[in-house]
Formats: sequence, C-alpha cells, structure tokens
Amino acid sequence: MQKRLLESLKKLLPEHQSPNKWLGEILGVDETTASRKFSGRLKLNVDHLGQLLNAKPELLNALIPKSTEDRILMGEYVYFSDASTIKNYLLKIRSVFELAANKGLTLHYFARDLPLLLFLAHPVIFKYKLCMWCNNMSIKNLNQPHFQLQALAQEVYEAFLEINTDEIWYKNLVNNQLFQLDYYTNCGKMSAEQKQAILAAYQEIFERGRNWANAGKKSTGTYSLGISSYALLNNGGVLKDNDEPIMLMTSLSSVFFLSTNHSTTVKTFWDEFIFHKARSTTITGTNEAQRFGFFSGLDRQLRA
Repeated sequence: MQKRLLESLKKLLPEHQSPNKWLGEILGVDETTASRKFSGRLKLNVDHLGQLLNAKPELLNALIPKSTEDRILMGEYVYFSDASTIKNYLLKIRSVFELAANKGLTLHYFARDLPLLLFLAHPVIFKYKLCMWCNNMSIKNLNQPHFQLQALAQEVYEAFLEINTDEIWYKNLVNNQLFQLDYYTNCGKMSAEQKQAILAAYQEIFERGRNWANAGKKSTGTYSLGISSYALLNNGGVLKDNDEPIMLMTSLSSVFFLSTNHSTTVKTFWDEFIFHKARSTTITGTNEAQRFGFFSGLDRQLRA
C-alpha cells in the first residue's frame, strides 16, 4: 500500500519537482529519510499518512483496494458560500493547471453554460459570478472590489491560456445568462448600467474565443472548438494524458464543484464527451461560415 501511495504521489507532482524534497518538506524530514520512505526501507506511520492526505487529498484513491475501487467514488468537492471557499477553489484549479502545463496534459471541456474559465477572464464578470456563488447579489455588492480574488482569478485564467484545450460549447449557452441578468435587473438587485457592463464584458470574452478559434491556439496552448446542438452533460472537463483520461472536474450545481480521479466516473464523462464531439460542428481552422455565424449570433443576442 505504501508503494502504491508514493508512486501515485510521484505522478501528481510536476516534473520539475523533486519527490524526495517535497515529501521531506511535508513530513518534516531530510531528503535522505524521504528517499528511504519511497524505497520502502522506512515505513510511513499514521501521522505521516495524515500529513500526505492533507497536502494531496487525491492520494485517497491510492488507498482503495483494487477489488472495490470501481464501487467507491473518491474525490474533492467545493461548495461556495463565501470568499474563503472561492479562494481555496481557485488555488486548487491553479495548481491543477500548472501541473497540466508542466506535463503537457490536454483539457477536454464541455460548456453547457458559459465556460467557467471565461468567468475568470474579466473582472466585471468575475465580480458578478462572486455575488451569484455567495448568494448576495445586490447593486452595492456588484460594485465591491475583490482585489486579491480578482488577481487570483486572473492567474488561473492565464494558466488556462497555457494548456492545450479541446472544447465543445452548447449552441444556446448564453440563454441562461441572459435570463439571469433580466431576473436580477427586474427585481432590483442589479442596475441597468451594471447589466450593460456585464453584457459588454461577455462580448469581449466571446471575441477572445472567436480569435482562439480562428488561430487554433490561445497564448501557448492549442485550442479546438466545436458547437453542439444539444447538451447532455453539465459544465465540466477531463484532463487527458496522451490517450488516458485521468481527472474529472465538473459542477453538480452552480456552486457545487467536484473533482475526482475515479476511473469509472472519469471514463463515463469522457465517453459522453466523445459522443458529443462526434455530433458537434468543429469551427477551429475550418467551417469559416459556421464560425462566423455562431459568434455573430452570440453578439446579436448580447446586443438585443
């Protein structure tokens, strides 16, 4: 079990990170002692196990016996209720994306609604999303600055730009956003000026998406975009290492986010993604007319 646990740990660390040094820092021992833990010459005790799981909760999967692992779902979830829970979630996503960039992983993402990463791309939209997540939407709260969280959101977004991405967008993905904006405006929780600022921000980030689709890349990460006429999946993405899907990040509601390495769960989402992919229209580097029509349609909806 120790060997399986520590081998799993090595896979979770970036390539530039020394496993001996990392383990030594977590356990409070020198690198020689950490090396002996990896080799099995020294055993992990219960306290060590707790320290490892606290630092890398994903390692829980390595403790499940092979005979039962398909019947047990292990993962992490985040339920947003305040700024601290959002901060922890953003830190988690940043570390995952940094690992993905270092290992050359690809993110395969399905967007039933506006892609989560685009909510982090613009400060106006991010503050709007903060109010939704924390259930405190008001004209006053929409104007509140959140400098540290905004800076962290920008870091996550910039990390997203560095990784290879294959996305499918539901063709009606803005309908829910427009409904929400109308609702908040009509009930007095958002001013007409604030609504227009959010719509303008949406237009700006969709223009970025159009540019990525034109070029087939973001900053340094490659980019592929397909449009689906229907949506059987929630917003979510699978990280894939070559031909192997290894991690799922998805939402179960607007404020409840799950991440897991559970092989059956990851494969099920991946199979559904492939199903949608085969029936979507690819608009990256091809189908120029469809690409123009899709993004022009989004623009018209946002200006209406």
